[in-house]
Amino acid sequence: MKVYLNELSETPKDLHYSEQDAWLVEVVKNIQESEITAKPAYTVDFELRKLQEVVFLKSKVHLELGLLCSRCAKDFGYDLQSRFQCMFTRDKTLDGSASGANVGVAHSEPTGATGEDLDIEFLEKDYIELADVLKEQIYLKLPFQPLCSEGCKGICPVCGQDQNTQPCQCHRIKNPALANALKNFRVN
Repeated sequence: MKVYLNELSETPKDLHYSEQDAWLVEVVKNIQESEITAKPAYTVDFELRKLQEVVFLKSKVHLELGLLCSRCAKDFGYDLQSRFQCMFTRDKTLDGSASGANVGVAHSEPTGATGEDLDIEFLEKDYIELADVLKEQIYLKLPFQPLCSEGCKGICPVCGQDQNTQPCQCHRIKNPALANALKNFRVN
């Protein structure tokens, strides 16, 4: 979803997207690891305004994603809620990063950020690609090791039994000589 800079002014432009918008569904589909059974709920609100040569973007995101648990590999629904702010410009004299990327540097809530706290990202083109900005923020908010629950016991590394449903019966192979040696081992 492109927003052209010449369409923006000092008056805030409010954009609202939901699961009815194909570009948003495509963004989530590419990030999602699993299919969730419930009907997904997506809402993304953007507020854009342009002051001189700088575009200010504020966003509020609420997505229901399907992820895989990193311990038991089961599907589960993950409720992602985020707020972030970005600033963009085409004026190279205002650019603090000189990275040349199309995606702005964003700061997540709680911001309380002033203009001095945010980096200004240089735009190569005359538009902002909202899908790229949103993807970046979703990836930043996803847990590194998603868990279906804090108490997830995972799967047995020997037999592969999901230990959340029942304990494994594989009676892990034990070395009696090692067990005896460790029983008498003392640290001073």
